[in-house]
Amino acid sequence: MGLDQGAQPEFTRLHEQWMTTDAEYVAEDMALEFAESVSRIMESRGMTRAELARKMGVSRSYVTRMLQAPPNMTLKTLAAVGLALDVAPRVVLQTSAVPAKT
Repeated sequence: MGLDQGAQPEFTRLHEQWMTTDAEYVAEDMALEFAESVSRIMESRGMTRAELARKMGVSRSYVTRMLQAPPNMTLKTLAAVGLALDVAPRVVLQTSAVPAKT
């Protein structure tokens, strides 16, 4: 069940607006992007949540909660995930394709 065609432009407009004005919305978007990235890496390596948890020194349920993208993960958690996946953890600010707020 998705958005009907008439709702898509309004959703896109609101998304772009919130991405330039609402820190909570941006944080949630970042958390979702992080969780998706971790899931892709795990899948490409055939790694289970239990294996990631073991490498991080946490419980499998912790990894499950983390992958459900809570917006307030610490930098220490991001670093632990990166190290457990043998990837370089980075937090980067970049210029946006979304127009600046006026």
